[in-house]
Amino acid sequence: MDIKRIEELMLERQMSIPIYCYEELDSTNEFAKGIRLHPFGASFVLAAHQTAGKGRQGRSFHSPYGGVYLTYAF
Repeated sequence: MDIKRIEELMLERQMSIPIYCYEELDSTNEFAKGIRLHPFGASFVLAAHQTAGKGRQGRSFHSPYGGVYLTYAF
């Protein structure tokens, strides 16, 4: 995942919803819970790898390198 390129595209397109990009997070979902959504009202959290990804009903979510894992918080 090319984080720098994602940030460049955001600026070029004047995106008003912030995107938080990381190579590794414990969980994009857990990270999103701590984000202040104002003034935008929404945010995206992306990671190339999660060490403690969360699936449905409290299950763990296997998320190895090579993917893009996303949470949309609103």
